[in-house]
Amino acid sequence: WALWGPCGAWAWGVCAGGGGVAVGLGGTQMGAQFVGTLGIKPEVQPAVQRLQDGTGTAEQIYLAVVALLLAPVVEEILFRGILYPTLKQAGYPGLAMWGTSLAFGAIHFNLVGFLPLTIFALILIWVYEQTDNLLAPIVIHGVFNTVNFLLIVWQEPITRFLDQRA
Repeated sequence: WALWGPCGAWAWGVCAGGGGVAVGLGGTQMGAQFVGTLGIKPEVQPAVQRLQDGTGTAEQIYLAVVALLLAPVVEEILFRGILYPTLKQAGYPGLAMWGTSLAFGAIHFNLVGFLPLTIFALILIWVYEQTDNLLAPIVIHGVFNTVNFLLIVWQEPITRFLDQRA
């Protein structure tokens, strides 16, 4: 399934973004359980906490712009566009793959999300390698953040809906 060019990058991004969400959600649940078994209370990221507490419209728009537009572009340019290829071309492909993935997981400062985000970063590298196009991981990252953002914002109505069906 070799898709190239801007249209292919968008297709990769949308399709793989859904897979990334599944990996992220499942991994986060497992991470929370694992951290709980260690007796550590999982911490909620401050931005997530603000969304869960019910921010105003202006703050939601600000957080949406940062999470859905800026973060995917800036983080992908840094990790997959600069660091990964620089280390790989310097003759350190293993360090490029694992180092940038671990760093990506670490910069989010969330113990529960560290492993799922590291796996997500490995997926982004794989897609980048398959497409040779930075747009694909940017779109995947954007889709991933969008789904997570919507799940946070709509957590209460979703929970009510599911409880009514149970």
